[in-house]
Amino acid sequence: MEPLGGYGAPAGKYSAMQSPPAEPSAILLPTFAGPCDAPHGQPRVEAGRSTTTHMTHENIAVLGRMLAVLPLIISAGLAIAGPTSKPDPRHGKELAERLCTNCHLVGSAEQQQINADVPSFHEIGNAEGQTAGAVMAHIILPKHPMPQIPLTRSELADLASYILSLRDAPAQ
Repeated sequence: MEPLGGYGAPAGKYSAMQSPPAEPSAILLPTFAGPCDAPHGQPRVEAGRSTTTHMTHENIAVLGRMLAVLPLIISAGLAIAGPTSKPDPRHGKELAERLCTNCHLVGSAEQQQINADVPSFHEIGNAEGQTAGAVMAHIILPKHPMPQIPLTRSELADLASYILSLRDAPAQ
């Protein structure tokens, strides 16, 4: 096996100032070997030929377009999800009325108690030491007979915020 010179070609075939012949619309990128394949920093050579990846100008243009669109996708996701948005108890009330009224009293005056063993949202909110995190944990990992309800993080925060908004005012 011949030692390799610049550009992955046999030593002495090309000088440092001279480039190897390439396809007119291709850029040659050497594939560098891992610690067990070849000396550090040298291109891997298989059966007398250097393994290179051909990147055509078309491939580079596609990669460039993908990289240009990536920030737009990320910023759109942040705008929709709103990582710093505050929980909305009004949306939490809407979710509660739609998803939880089969078992819980959620605060509606016209709702009847279904099961005496199931706490109302008012009772849940007034539980000693109750936090939004604890409410969300009970929704994510419910105890029998409560069903598992698929909600987004934002919806969980909204629902917990609504439940905690039903707390009694602290005595003065």
